[in-house]
Amino acid sequence: MALSFRKLNPFRKKSHPKPMTEKQFEKVKANIPLMDIKQIEAEITRLTKLSKSRPLNEQELVLFNLLFKEKPRKQYWEK
Repeated sequence: MALSFRKLNPFRKKSHPKPMTEKQFEKVKANIPLMDIKQIEAEITRLTKLSKSRPLNEQELVLFNLLFKEKPRKQYWEK
């Protein structure tokens, strides 16, 4: 039984993980503290740099989605 190099190669691209369910998303979202504008800008740059070097984990992905894709909740923009 020959093992292929593809299976042994640690650098190969992993397939995309299953998308999060709405319930999981809400659960992780609840753990994220409120931020002011400067913190939000700092987080955006940090997550952008991180995403170039490695895949983001669950908490980082939810935060990224909250800051970019979802319409930001009003409280995130209030001081």
